[in-house]
Amino acid sequence: MRVQCFLILFPAIISIFYPLQEIAYGILSLVGIDVKKFDEILKSIIDNKRVISIICGVVISIFIYIWRTKANKEKLFNTGNNYNEYPFWVYWVASKILGYGKVSLVRVPIYLQYKLLLKDVFPEIVVDNDVEEINHSIIVIEKNMEYPSNELNLVLIDTYEITDSQIPTIKTQLPTIFIKSGNETDSNRSFNPEFIKEVRRKTNALCRNYKQLNVFATTNTNHNQLIVYKCFKNGSRTGFENIIVYQASRSNYVFNRGYTVL
Repeated sequence: MRVQCFLILFPAIISIFYPLQEIAYGILSLVGIDVKKFDEILKSIIDNKRVISIICGVVISIFIYIWRTKANKEKLFNTGNNYNEYPFWVYWVASKILGYGKVSLVRVPIYLQYKLLLKDVFPEIVVDNDVEEINHSIIVIEKNMEYPSNELNLVLIDTYEITDSQIPTIKTQLPTIFIKSGNETDSNRSFNPEFIKEVRRKTNALCRNYKQLNVFATTNTNHNQLIVYKCFKNGSRTGFENIIVYQASRSNYVFNRGYTVL
């Protein structure tokens, strides 16, 4: 992405120091514009070669920008095997400015997956396709539900177990619902429709009772997409005023930092 941004901006920047009229006119002639007439109009308005060069540099940058956005339309952002924990604005620029049409949620932190899904950053979302649909038995455990609070903890256990010790101490006494997909025993990625249904049942039942929802999850991309779409992205009818998704540290797997996604 940095290379593309540099490529787009380079002509506009270099035009301050080097005349780019001939290059710009060459590009304009390729698209059928009368270069001679364009040059006459430009010089009749502006009688400064440096300013004319800057205008030509901007014209070149615009053509490069149009070319790149058309090329990116069918491209997938964040390919490769890296862990893609870019700032949210990077994803926004990739989609809204550079025109990338797809993003993969694989190897993206869960809180970022929620943000990308909730804010419709990319036209198309790609999830892990190496997932088998299995109807595991769902386990639901409720704790401290009698405790008066404006906050509710939702612990979604999927590919890995989550224990009380992994949740921040200041949150452990809050009303908490543990929902297990039944997949955490073998740590493999699978899709369980019953897991999604149970998450939806619980969030629908409790969304009007609590202002803030704290999410602690080890869910795979397939589950995350459907949880967001079916439970939280429903025309502002979630009931929860705020949703905070906690991200587990990669060193000790403690959920020590929360990110506001709604």
